[in-house]
Amino acid sequence: MEVKKTSCRPSCWRLLFFCLFPAIALGQSNVLDYDGTNDYLLAPGGDGSAFDFGTSDFTIEVWIKSTATGISQGLVTSRFTDVNEGDRYIFYIDTGDKVGFFISLGNNNNDVGSILSTTDVADGTWHHVAAVRKDIRTIELYVNGYMEDSATISGSTATGVDINQGVTIGSGYYPTPSSPSDYFTGQMDELRFWSKAKTLTEMRAQDDIELTGSETDLAAYYNFNQGVAGGNNTSITEVTGQTASVDATIYNFSLTGSTANFVAETPRPTTVAVIGSVDIRSVSVDQLLTDLDASAIAMLITSFGDDKAPDETGPPASLAVLRNLLDADGDGQVAVIHWTTLEEQGTVGFFIDRREPGSEEWIRVNRKLLPGLIDAPLGGEYFYADPGALPGIGYYYRLTEQEAWGSTREYAPYQLRY
Repeated sequence: MEVKKTSCRPSCWRLLFFCLFPAIALGQSNVLDYDGTNDYLLAPGGDGSAFDFGTSDFTIEVWIKSTATGISQGLVTSRFTDVNEGDRYIFYIDTGDKVGFFISLGNNNNDVGSILSTTDVADGTWHHVAAVRKDIRTIELYVNGYMEDSATISGSTATGVDINQGVTIGSGYYPTPSSPSDYFTGQMDELRFWSKAKTLTEMRAQDDIELTGSETDLAAYYNFNQGVAGGNNTSITEVTGQTASVDATIYNFSLTGSTANFVAETPRPTTVAVIGSVDIRSVSVDQLLTDLDASAIAMLITSFGDDKAPDETGPPASLAVLRNLLDADGDGQVAVIHWTTLEEQGTVGFFIDRREPGSEEWIRVNRKLLPGLIDAPLGGEYFYADPGALPGIGYYYRLTEQEAWGSTREYAPYQLRY
């Protein structure tokens, strides 16, 4: 097996290469700390408010760092006054430490939708979480720049989520905001409500930069940059919204010291690999070796031994030996997986898996991790030659990104072309 990461590009692929400029990251600023006892914010909801989305698309996104596990925690709660628990949307962390979103259209509890993340977010580290409602009946949930769940709202009668009460931030409530519950424990920053369904690309472009408050379709925005970090802020009674008419009343925060107060933001780990293009095809071994320059060939020869079985030793001794290893079945062809990334932050490396059509079993192709770039705002280019792929079979491949914080992301499926 051959593993290669290089800046050279075989001319036969003719791939267009894109570059992204890195976003300006958030500077050190304040965040709001919740102690989970009874502190929360109350924003002015109601008919016609910034939070009363009706039949419109909308997005809620926020950075959270939760330190409590095994309990239900409210992030954003908005309801219509109704004894039958009518119109409402609730953004929360469940008792399994997953982030969830629930929505009910109308007052009959027949038109409802619920989604839940796969990522644990109550782990004491920062996570960017977002809930999207679009096209009346579709909801989506994103964590750290990836969609983790989606669903179709049940029923077919109601179409709007109409709110006539205040919105709690950092708690749940029922039936009115005067009865809060499920208090959030941790820190919150950059809370945004949009009157549009944001795309994944739009989220990634803005999730780690401060906004001005004048962005199109921005309904409500809180950046929590108030007071003196960890100081005496008892004179502050509201969290200022960076958009009009959304200042939120502060309830039960001590506003002194390092908890239940405005505190300094701790660095947020940013981990993302944005895949640009993936091209998997069977190519001529001779053409592949011809297209690569001398330094690339040398790297291939040097790296070949990394994935050998324990009883095999050393890299191939020559280009001829390398060619024979690439063409193990003697048909003159080898499967090549070639991909580009537009951006890498915190990417330790990649594993490649293969499965046959009709099979559910993925086979790990490279036993040793293909090293990533860790921090590459403009991305990089990789290719991997897989001589273990038998000729004539339309294999599927999967890229698994290993992230610096221990998590993984999968990108699949991509099919081998002949």
